[in-house]
Amino acid sequence: MAVETLLLRVASTIATVGGKALVAGRRSRAERRMTLVELAGARGLGLLPQRRLHRQLEQLAETIADRLAPIAEAELAAMPTAERNLVLEGVADALEATEFTDEVLFETNLDEAALVRLTAPAAGEVLARLALSEAGTAFFHRLIREAVAHLTEVVVTLPSFHQRSLRELLARDNDIIGLLRQVLEQMPRHAALAGGDTPAELEIDYRREIIRKFDRVELFGVTVAGPTRRYPLDVAYLGLPLSGKSVAEQRHVYIRGDAGSGKTTLLRWLALKCARGEHDGALAAWNRTLPIMVELRRFAERDLPGPSEYLSGLSRSLIERLSGPWVHELLRTGRAVLLIDGVDEFPADRRPELHAWIADLAHDYPQARMVVTSRPAATPADWLAGLDFAPSDLQPMSRPHIIAFVRHWHAAIALELSGQKTAEEITAFRYAMIAAIDRSRPLRMMATNPLLCALLCALNWDRRTQLPQRRIEIYRAALEMLLRRRDHERQLSPRVDIALEYDHRLAILQDLAYWFTLNGWTDVGSGRLRSKLTAILDSMPQLKVNTDEVYAYLMTRSGVLREPVPGRIDFIHKTFQEYLAAVRLVEQDAIDSLFRYAERDDYHEVIVMAAGCARQHEAERLITRLLDLAGRPRLTRARRARLRLLAVSCSEVTSRISREVAGRILHNLGELVPPTTPGAARVLAGLGEEILPILPDGSRDLPPAAAAATLNTAALVGGPAALRLIATFRADRRAAVHRERLAAWSYFDPSEFAREAFGPNPDGWRITIQDPLLLPGVRHIGDLGAVRCEFTGAVPAEGLAELPRLESLTLRANRDGLPLGFLARAAGLTGLVLEQCTSLRDFETISVCRKLRHLALRECGLVIPRTFFRRLTELRALAVEGEIVDPGNLLQGLAHLQRLELSAVSSHFHSFGQLGVQSPLAALKLARCPGLRRLEGLAGLPLRAVSIVGCPNLESLEWVGTLRGLRTLQVRNLDHLDDFRFLGELSALETLTLESCGAGRLAFLRGAPRLRELTIVNTSDIPDLATLESLPELRRVRVDLRKHLGPDADSYIAALHRRGVEVTTDEDAESAVDPGDYDQWYQLDY
Repeated sequence: MAVETLLLRVASTIATVGGKALVAGRRSRAERRMTLVELAGARGLGLLPQRRLHRQLEQLAETIADRLAPIAEAELAAMPTAERNLVLEGVADALEATEFTDEVLFETNLDEAALVRLTAPAAGEVLARLALSEAGTAFFHRLIREAVAHLTEVVVTLPSFHQRSLRELLARDNDIIGLLRQVLEQMPRHAALAGGDTPAELEIDYRREIIRKFDRVELFGVTVAGPTRRYPLDVAYLGLPLSGKSVAEQRHVYIRGDAGSGKTTLLRWLALKCARGEHDGALAAWNRTLPIMVELRRFAERDLPGPSEYLSGLSRSLIERLSGPWVHELLRTGRAVLLIDGVDEFPADRRPELHAWIADLAHDYPQARMVVTSRPAATPADWLAGLDFAPSDLQPMSRPHIIAFVRHWHAAIALELSGQKTAEEITAFRYAMIAAIDRSRPLRMMATNPLLCALLCALNWDRRTQLPQRRIEIYRAALEMLLRRRDHERQLSPRVDIALEYDHRLAILQDLAYWFTLNGWTDVGSGRLRSKLTAILDSMPQLKVNTDEVYAYLMTRSGVLREPVPGRIDFIHKTFQEYLAAVRLVEQDAIDSLFRYAERDDYHEVIVMAAGCARQHEAERLITRLLDLAGRPRLTRARRARLRLLAVSCSEVTSRISREVAGRILHNLGELVPPTTPGAARVLAGLGEEILPILPDGSRDLPPAAAAATLNTAALVGGPAALRLIATFRADRRAAVHRERLAAWSYFDPSEFAREAFGPNPDGWRITIQDPLLLPGVRHIGDLGAVRCEFTGAVPAEGLAELPRLESLTLRANRDGLPLGFLARAAGLTGLVLEQCTSLRDFETISVCRKLRHLALRECGLVIPRTFFRRLTELRALAVEGEIVDPGNLLQGLAHLQRLELSAVSSHFHSFGQLGVQSPLAALKLARCPGLRRLEGLAGLPLRAVSIVGCPNLESLEWVGTLRGLRTLQVRNLDHLDDFRFLGELSALETLTLESCGAGRLAFLRGAPRLRELTIVNTSDIPDLATLESLPELRRVRVDLRKHLGPDADSYIAALHRRGVEVTTDEDAESAVDPGDYDQWYQLDY
């Protein structure tokens, strides 16, 4: 039997198990023995839906077989035909004989190793029957493991549906198969199913485990129970803005953000992208690294970890195969990114120990990147400054971020409840949510926080668009929604409901939260939690439930507790723990006990929420006492400000407060005004319009940070009085103030704000707009300069059509068939970027933008005629990814073109000379051009930078040698080429990157005496020491020395150090900035 046929049988078995998970609900033994067709019939599917299901799973099986084929190829070739067939048939038999029931999938948490163990009985019977050779048996086990890995991804990705919703899902053939193909394609591939735990095998399995663990996001109100449904993190994640140095710019970064601001999600996204190798732009070098996530709360009660414990949150079976030395080597060579989460969740009295631990890591592993996160209250921004950590703060979401977040949340709920709500109904909920935020200042302020925004979305859905207006009410309502909502959860679990009323459920969780908080814990062992539950239930004798029943309910049904790693229990978010502990304190009349913790950062939110839950007189006593504490003599300025800020935060969440207490708060603001940080601005804005008269009007003598934070405070307050205050800053042209002015625009009527907030500016106001709703206001700015628009998603064409002085336009992910006719009126347009904008209409209109200097067309599904660019005679930079009908003389007439990028263009593009370049081209990138064979036509061009990536049929690079003025050269993913003699002709070359190419002898580098930076990664050879010592200008070398030289690398490095050359070794060899990167390529002249 042909290999393809047998692999297809294995793949079909995987697809069938996934299909049974899709149909779901196999409860009886008889149903578990049904074929998929029989089960679909039992579920009430008609003939057409059954045919669609069969067709979809056939496509899925073909996709899986295509992925399994190359990794099995090498071993199958060396195996006798008879045994090869036996192995593949045996794997299919073992998988088919294993019962992958819903209960089993749930209980194993879809752990790959656990599912492999599940196949062991059936596999043992098959092996006993087949009597394979030792090599055949080893290959059998490896193929089983690979099949289970694919099965895991299929089951996680497929949603579980019933009857009507399943029928509707099956009508969306392309959606479901497209999602599965995307997920499977993102799985790191084994080059071959090599035996043993080789480093390459371990790395692939480690990357897969990171993806399995982190490629899901818990959008509150969407993921209600169970581990077996996926809403991809890389789809849901929003690139929230960071202040200060970005992660890409620094090796060590300390990121601070408020509760629920997305700190952990950011680290998970970084880890996921590393594992998949999908970082781009400035973070592209991270793709050669492996992420290591250390959650500090896991070590709050024990010693901080050494390398062998860094992986404690991953699959146990994988941890057993990895070791401390493996982790140590990753860190030592710089191949690891250490992501340390939650300084605030580590005990305050042990933070000096934590600081020393981080200092040791930075000293012992200077090549490793590190990102550390914390809440601001825990430590100052400069806490790690002495260790060269650049401080950065997660900024609140702007209105465009909020709109995008709301869109993601509703896309997630649509995926989870497919068929139960129409697209129109879901869209109506989304629009109602955005409208409610725009109407209400309290909701608007809360929605800038990702966690609170998710809570609002969930409550908007659950309460049919009737939203609470206070933060405390939102937490209360969210818990009620979780603890009362059982009907929907019954679809996910066959367990009968527990005999606990809502009040009892809440009381148990309050006791647990208070217990956690009192002990300074963020998680606890499952055994200790059971003991505590027993004690709680003993104090509630009226309940007819036992500890095991309550524990099972809390862990599987409540949605409030979770087990992120085996044996450790925590609250789904620390904010819920803090809220529930505060309620317990208030109900026990124990608010006064909080005063002793007033200056402890881990009690900050508990105290604030206690004020919000308390009765008026209790809240006023709490606030007054905090102000008294702040007024003590000999208190430092920082401690006084901290206590006053806490008092203000408490007043923000109270429902009612007397005039006397409110007046005292305003009178005691002291050094809090003017605010100097976004965090202080948010707290002061919570006081409402009363804060506005106290804020300085205008920016007289205010430093930029204080002026910007003052403007931010007024914007968050909103209303006519706030706009009048903002108008006093109308003449302030400083960059920080102008950025805050633009950010505030979304909170007001666009036209009125434009008239009031932008004063005289002889140079013209240069504005960047990311919110389409602001477009009508632009024409009301008096001294309007250039306008740049950057939009993601839908945007009204009429708003763009009326926009004056449009200089630059970026549209991403617009799939609504946007008509481009408005460009005919954009006489001053000089920059246009269209990315992932499918179904564009009036595409030809682009060619009438005669002043266009920068144009990028990426992933738009365009078919571009040859003459398209000829009228764009002012083009300086052009990037095209897509089909070109005929590239002959494509660039003829573009006399000013300086930068060109062609990616994945037509297979008719065989030679660079076809393009008819007639310009002083300075930079060129050719990427993934399958038809490109020759580079003739380069000669005579004044190129200074060239990048050639992944052109598999390119015959030679010799034409590059004619570019005598070339300064930067990058050659990547051309492992079929090994003749690099042309390097000896590039006497002006300063930066060279050779990555994943067949570069052999590199002695020709002696002909590049000006070479300053050299990167060589994954090549067949490296330059000898004598060659590098002959280069007088060489300053930086990034090369995988240890791979080629082993222990001799140290002497090589030492010799270069003596010559003043900085050396980066092994896989830490980052590539130089790619001239195709967005910021470098399209915005040079802006």
